[in-house]
Amino acid sequence: MTKTKSSPVQIPSAKSEDQPATRRMLALVRDELKSDIRGLEQKLESNFHKLESGNARMQLLLEEQNANNRIVLEGLQTLWQRQERIEERFP
Repeated sequence: MTKTKSSPVQIPSAKSEDQPATRRMLALVRDELKSDIRGLEQKLESNFHKLESGNARMQLLLEEQNANNRIVLEGLQTLWQRQERIEERFP
């Protein structure tokens, strides 16, 4: 009779999901994620600055429009006062 000899060395699976992660691998993944997060924060910060500048530009335009409105209202008020004076002279 033939005896089958079992191998004393176990060969690990070749699948990557079956391999254990080392501390160094975890540290590298953590560093990669932290770097990605920093990049996103910087991108958000740049977009926030654009939003702030757009808001300041809009406020400037609104203030300019308010100033123009005041000039027009003063002109209309002068016109109405003149019209009232004319109506009082020539009823």
